Amino acid sequence: MTDSVEPSGDAKVTGRLMALISEMSPARRRALLGLLEDWQHTRRRKHSRESCFLAVDYGTRDGVFKDFITNMSAGGVFIETRMPFAVGQEITLTFSSSDYEDPIKIAGKIAWGGPRGIGVKFSRVNLSLAALIG
Repeated sequence: MTDSVEPSGDAKVTGRLMALISEMSPARRRALLGLLEDWQHTRRRKHSRESCFLAVDYGTRDGVFKDFITNMSAGGVFIETRMPFAVGQEITLTFSSSDYEDPIKIAGKIAWGGPRGIGVKFSRVNLSLAALIG
């Protein structure tokens, strides 16, 4: 007689997740990966983040680009882009907000990148953005 070993709760959850993921199409797997990456980065944030939709001009050593900021905090922003950038690369952003007369220009570094865009960490906390976000 062989004793059967019942998987632990965590093992059951992991097994079920793997089964569900294996049944997904490649496009749905990529979408899930993007959501999980966003969720993982959200958990590490020091500053509260606000959703937004602002046009941004930004430059790196590779050139000048135009895309959209979709969320921001006093410590950084997320820019939707399909361009590949290196983590640690310096970046300068310029964008406007209806709350400010002059455009906001700020420097930072690319903290992470994914299939949907890049996370930028400002070189210093922007107190004006902190006040804007609340």
